[in-house]
Amino acid sequence: MSNVRMYYEEDANPEMLRGKKIAVIGYGSQGHAHALNLKESGVDVCVGLYKGSKSWERAEKEGLEVLEASEAVKKSDFVIILVPDEKQAKLYKESVEPYLTEGKSLISVSYTHLRAHETPEHLVCRLLLEKKKKNT
Repeated sequence: MSNVRMYYEEDANPEMLRGKKIAVIGYGSQGHAHALNLKESGVDVCVGLYKGSKSWERAEKEGLEVLEASEAVKKSDFVIILVPDEKQAKLYKESVEPYLTEGKSLISVSYTHLRAHETPEHLVCRLLLEKKKKNT
């Protein structure tokens, strides 16, 4: 694992996100938390959902721009996939992959997703994992 680099809060430069749009795909517990955190931090964020999602109205009420997942991917520079592992393959193939044009970054919180799909050569992929504290 010598090529893995851990980043911490002090390593971040939020100014690098100014003028960029981030699509959070999914609005469950993780999507909800990440989307609102980004919004409250002043980042231009949208939520990507499927038409008829029970979360659509909730996200709009919380002041977020909500689009169908494919439209959110098209409009964004960064795409964060935050849906259950068992739904990722279908979502990725139908609503994400066709719109991952050059210059976009794909961010996943699931190693399963990155292993399960070949991604276009031009795509920057990032894996975002929380460092869990051990219970004592």
